[in-house]
Amino acid sequence: MLDKKYCTVSILFAANVADGGRTIDEVPTPFKADVQALLKTDELSSEPALPATSTDSGNGFAKNDTQEVAK
Repeated sequence: MLDKKYCTVSILFAANVADGGRTIDEVPTPFKADVQALLKTDELSSEPALPATSTDSGNGFAKNDTQEVAK
């Protein structure tokens, strides 16, 4: 959990850097320190990752990618 409040723009830039859509060098200077702090917080986060899921276009139900599918 974050101990500091960040502006929405900083959070959006951090998410964009984290998913590879932008590099930290492309973040505008006024937001760069907050984005770096958010990225460091994300790396040290102790929250468990959720399992990857995908939707089957045939029925719209989500399936866990770690489960085997009957053929």
